[in-house]
Amino acid sequence: MLAHSLHQQLLSVQDSHAAVLDYFKYTSIDGDLIGVVGNSWVLKTQPIPISWHSITSVKDLVQALPEINAALSSDVQLLISTPLSITGSYEYGKLLAKAARLALIAEEVGSNDIAVITKFLKDGIEPWLSGTFSGNGFLYEGKWGGLVTKNGAADKGADYGFGVYNDHYYHIGYFLYAISVAAKFDVDWGMKFKAQAYALAGDFMNLNRQADSSYTRLRNFDLYNLHSWAGGVTELICRWTKSRELK
Repeated sequence: MLAHSLHQQLLSVQDSHAAVLDYFKYTSIDGDLIGVVGNSWVLKTQPIPISWHSITSVKDLVQALPEINAALSSDVQLLISTPLSITGSYEYGKLLAKAARLALIAEEVGSNDIAVITKFLKDGIEPWLSGTFSGNGFLYEGKWGGLVTKNGAADKGADYGFGVYNDHYYHIGYFLYAISVAAKFDVDWGMKFKAQAYALAGDFMNLNRQADSSYTRLRNFDLYNLHSWAGGVTELICRWTKSRELK
């Protein structure tokens, strides 16, 4: 097979029992592809540290803290004073993710705004998880084994094609980020909606190989290119590409 540049960085030749043919090379849109001979490949990634907060703590920026707190307070007041009137899953999820980020900033700088932001998050998320949101909602769709929105099920162009599986890891990713942060500050609430959160994650992060799995395995992830494609089951967005979007 031909290995692209990321394969070459991650390939463990010893573990794979594979030989890299440096002289066997093709130029492609993804860079130089190099031949690799072997029955299997082992790709080893470096662990990435995961933290709720910024890698370089803002608490060390003593002189900037008053300005950060002032900006945070202004953003929070604007957030909680604006009714959640939007119904699109992308825009709604993005607003929730923004609120979640503000909650984590508030925690990092020692602000008292955490409680009010957490309430905003829970009040905004719960109708989607309980199925009581009047303007939209998530539904399970059995043909392709995944989630669609109510609006997307009725109109394939609604919610940027969510009903035909476009952009799922964006829309749902925003919701999951917000749910995670809300659960961080209210563990009991998180446990209450744990099943719904896992169902959302299962839509595009399912690793289950079993035939009776409710969700398609690795729905948008490309095991060769090692990234996900935004495009769903139609050519709604772009006729000539699977639509890889980076955000």
